[in-house]
Amino acid sequence: MPKLADPIKQSSTDKTWYFRANVGFNEKTGKRVQIRRSGFRTKKEAREEYNTVMAAGATPDETNLKEIQFSEFVDTLFLPWYKGRVKDYTFRTREYCRKLNLNYFDDMLVSKITSVDVMKWQNELNARASNAYTRINHCLLSQIFKQAVIMGYAKENPAKVVGNVRKIKKQISFWTLQEFETFISSFDITDYQQHFLFISYWLMFFTGLRLGEATGLFWDDIDFEQGTLQVERTLHFRSVFDYDLSDPKTVASRRVITLDTTTLQYLKEWHARQKDHVSSDFVISQDGVPIGRGKLDKPMKDHTDELKLKAITLHGFRHSHAALLISLKENPLMIKDRLGHTDVQTTLGVYGHLYPNSNTEMAQRLNGLVTYKPKVKEEAVA
Repeated sequence: MPKLADPIKQSSTDKTWYFRANVGFNEKTGKRVQIRRSGFRTKKEAREEYNTVMAAGATPDETNLKEIQFSEFVDTLFLPWYKGRVKDYTFRTREYCRKLNLNYFDDMLVSKITSVDVMKWQNELNARASNAYTRINHCLLSQIFKQAVIMGYAKENPAKVVGNVRKIKKQISFWTLQEFETFISSFDITDYQQHFLFISYWLMFFTGLRLGEATGLFWDDIDFEQGTLQVERTLHFRSVFDYDLSDPKTVASRRVITLDTTTLQYLKEWHARQKDHVSSDFVISQDGVPIGRGKLDKPMKDHTDELKLKAITLHGFRHSHAALLISLKENPLMIKDRLGHTDVQTTLGVYGHLYPNSNTEMAQRLNGLVTYKPKVKEEAVA
């Protein structure tokens, strides 16, 4: 029996992958329905999409698409499907994006939304929102249309046709050791509230924890004997009555961080102080309940303004920790593990520009490694 040809092919021009799927026959016309998809980065991605298309079966021809309003398709079909495929926190944030930004399309028929409509929406959003936020919303819109095409509500994905806005790499902002010392010295730890703020900022600066990792930290995660801290969860806070403790951002985010002796001592002192006021599982808590960003944002801004320091975000403590390690000439692989990055390319991609003298230093280390010692030719004796 002859071997069937693989429907997954690679383009000879841009090396992306594509397929043509024969999904059956149109019920009304009796004609064979063939669906083509292209632009996949890997053969695996193309194969997964091919299997999805084949499982969905034949869709109506392009002149007989099923009609449904965008709002109905998203709320009754897409979101319930999407919810089962992402983390709860991701779903909540994307659901909020849908309500706030994708309502632009609510009254339109999915089959009638064109690339021009998407382009107008994208331009409008990009004018009032950050580059990263616009990109997130566009990705969500593209996912919606991808499902609409598969289910027979759209001929093509207009969001994919338009393409996402160009990614703008933001310059990270961080504090030097001297700037952090100025900032942290402005807190009076004899005051309970200021002591709470002190340990919160100190911990993030000297561990590089993400905000949710720090605020989701339990005392049981700290081994004072071994001098380590274990990242087991991340906190997603909406209110003291509505918050989630979920798995860390990635598999690599679940990690063990060795603490310096000064940080360990400050944590011991805070633990004893906190116990005098309240019983709490949370390290970063002053009243026994978890905290949100606002508890740390405003005091940080107030102290920064008063000290006339450059403004950084709470995530800037993570950047500051990475910058500190780089200034101490720590190995990038060690920094990757400490920050919980999946691979060293992520670390170098974010912080590579903080190695301004690396080429010069490398060249200097190459100096004098090899000495040219030509053989002296012996002259012929007459």
